[in-house]
Parts: sequence; structure tokens; C-alpha cells
Amino acid sequence: EAPNREERRRCWKARDEFLACLEANKIDVFGITAESTAASEPTSGACGKLELAMRKACPAAWASYFITRQQIEKRLAE
Repeated sequence: EAPNREERRRCWKARDEFLACLEANKIDVFGITAESTAASEPTSGACGKLELAMRKACPAAWASYFITRQQIEKRLAE
């Protein structure tokens, strides 16, 4: 079942907070495992709680996509 409007809003908010934390803490996005799940150990160090919150709020495929997209954007910026 696709997420409803409120679930999408929560997911995007969690994603934005997680990505902002990565940026603020200068965490290497390439060290984050895109395929992890909400039950997995976080792979983002200081942003681990926000990573888990994003993985819990978002469908697994979305969370993986958000991390992979961030990795691609960083690679293209180099």
C-alpha cells in the first residue's frame, strides 16, 4: 500500500533532518549503507538516530533511494 499524504510528509521531514545532519557533521555519505532497514544498526555515526527515524518513517525502497541519490549527487559535485 502506498503511503498517504501524512506518511509522505513524515518521511520527507525525516529525510530532510537526516540529510541536514550529515551535512552539518560533515559525515561521508559514501560510508552509509543504502540497503539497511529500520531494524539495522545505523551506519551514519553521529546521525544514527536520525537515520533510523528516516528508515522507520519511509518505505525501505525510498530510504535506500534517498541515500543512493545523495551519494550520486556528491559524486557528481566532485
